[in-house]
Amino acid sequence: MRTVFTRILITFIAITGSLQAEAQLFRNYESEADRMFEDERYYEASLLYERLLTGEVAGGEKLAPYRPGRGPKVKPSDEEYQRVVYKLAESLRLYKNYGGAIDWYAKVLDNDDYPLAKFYHAVCLRAAARYEEALEAYNNFLEGYGKDDEFSKMSEQEIKNCEFAIEEMAEEQVDEVYKANSTINEGGGNYASVIHSDGRLIFTSTRYMANVKGTLGKFNFNNVYEADWSDTSLSSPELYNVPFQQEFHQGTVAFSPDRQTMFLTRWQGNASGVENCYIYVSRFNSGAWSEPEKLSSSVNMDGYRSFHPFVTADGKYFLFASDRPGGSGGSDIWYSEIQINGEPGDPKNLGNDINTEGADESPYLDVASGKLYFSSNGKIGMGDFDVFEANGTIGNFSEPENLGYPINSSRDDLHFTPADEEAHTGFLSSDRESVCCLELYSFEQGNLKFAVSGTITDCDDAATALEGVEVSLVNASTSAVIEEKTTGPDGNYFFDLDGSVTSYKLLLNKDGYFTKEHAFQLQENATRSDTVEVSVCLKEVEVDKPIVISNIYYDFDKATLRPESKVTLDSLAGVLRLNPNMVVEMSAHTDAIGTEAYNEDLSQRRAQSCVDYLISVGIPTEKLIAKGYGESRPIAPNTNPDGSDNPDGRQLNRRTEFKVVKTLDE
Repeated sequence: MRTVFTRILITFIAITGSLQAEAQLFRNYESEADRMFEDERYYEASLLYERLLTGEVAGGEKLAPYRPGRGPKVKPSDEEYQRVVYKLAESLRLYKNYGGAIDWYAKVLDNDDYPLAKFYHAVCLRAAARYEEALEAYNNFLEGYGKDDEFSKMSEQEIKNCEFAIEEMAEEQVDEVYKANSTINEGGGNYASVIHSDGRLIFTSTRYMANVKGTLGKFNFNNVYEADWSDTSLSSPELYNVPFQQEFHQGTVAFSPDRQTMFLTRWQGNASGVENCYIYVSRFNSGAWSEPEKLSSSVNMDGYRSFHPFVTADGKYFLFASDRPGGSGGSDIWYSEIQINGEPGDPKNLGNDINTEGADESPYLDVASGKLYFSSNGKIGMGDFDVFEANGTIGNFSEPENLGYPINSSRDDLHFTPADEEAHTGFLSSDRESVCCLELYSFEQGNLKFAVSGTITDCDDAATALEGVEVSLVNASTSAVIEEKTTGPDGNYFFDLDGSVTSYKLLLNKDGYFTKEHAFQLQENATRSDTVEVSVCLKEVEVDKPIVISNIYYDFDKATLRPESKVTLDSLAGVLRLNPNMVVEMSAHTDAIGTEAYNEDLSQRRAQSCVDYLISVGIPTEKLIAKGYGESRPIAPNTNPDGSDNPDGRQLNRRTEFKVVKTLDE
């Protein structure tokens, strides 16, 4: 027994010691993971947190040397387990592995210790383009959160983003986006392309700087590269020959129209942020670029970032992004007039029509077409940064329009660079397929598709759809009939439209109804396919039923038409031209002030004034009858029940009407 007891005791002590060691090992792992998280080394932190929870790390040996050789076997408390789960989810999200973070956030959604788990779970779903799920998740977060703070406001904005994205994804797409070849997109980030006039693509990259003195083995270092470009391919990139300093990242270049001056951004930074981010200028002399010099404080305000330079093709304007004071929010787009010495003057903010409370960056202004392209995360969009377009000139731009899917994605989309004036082709930078960095994509915008559709109903009963309406699509500029269709039982019609024509008319005809014309227009300089909704009602023709014509006025106690009355009669003339088979009576009525004979004479003269005007604008005399009824046909009492005057009633009685007395095909 003693021997057995001793063995049991020794075994117990060994197990206890092993568990204590395992527990200590767990705490060591957790402490190291927390330290990396605090240092914003989220990728390494995620590896340790995942190892703690699963004993495994996705990716196997490729993750060495960060992958620990052995994970702890001791089971942590539920509280500790939940904490590590949340920290893993946070780590994955913060290095933009949104897809990996989704399931880990899901494990702590019901834990009150982590109220923002639901918010960030929704963020990751949206970033993964799972918009329907994200929409539901944001709504669930708002229902239970109960605070009016930045997270509730962001959720409300994101709900609009998801709704917009769902609509975009449902549209028929005519644009295509292609990831540039692997020789371009290698070694981390590749972005901010500039199309050089000599057939080269200049861009920024963090690829390995091989065989460069003093930088051998240096990764994640931004510098400028070039590649030969044609419509079909890109060559292997080479380091561009602009001087650089090892302590600075540099990139996002812009050239003067003569290509003799280059602006570029230089900055210092790491995972903790960006410092000393300013715009520099270099000049091409004797076959080489000079050492870049920092622009003056008018562009580079101390303590604030200035970046993403751009020069217009006419050489007049310099645009850039900055978080300097005087803007709308995070970073704004600013512009300067370029001075005689080739450098920018004092900058001005591009204005609240363009800039938002968020970040607005990467401007591209085509002065020939009057189109400004830029990226923003402060407007309704599909992801974080979306590309927008505004029409106009410096100081006077239209409301920006989101370029939609697939130009934009659920992630960051910046540096939209057209290769032609119509922006049919070009490049953009996006991290839509990356967990770390922007990559280069090319795009082809197809021919935009436009259409018009609607429902024809009865004007007296909006619920009654009209079958058998002949609908003609007419070019409003030439009056040429483009296409004709007849409505079915649902009263609907549909026409494809030619985007080169912007002004149209619909001509609507049905037996027993007034023929009607309805004008509509397509948006000029449209950037997206669109279906215009134009629903119209038709008025049934009822013989001998008077219709009051509003806004027919005469001089006091006279039959002279006032100018504003002629506008109304012009509209009536249009109706009569569209319905030439009708004979109509124009009638005038008075109130009861004055004698019956006087009022009858006045009303007859007024009715005749209307007929005379209609004849003067081309309506045949034989289609018109003038009739004055004086005070004989009131539609309201001229006096109140107590015998006092009723001015409102008298005003109603002073009216002009028309009615169809017969149709010539009867």
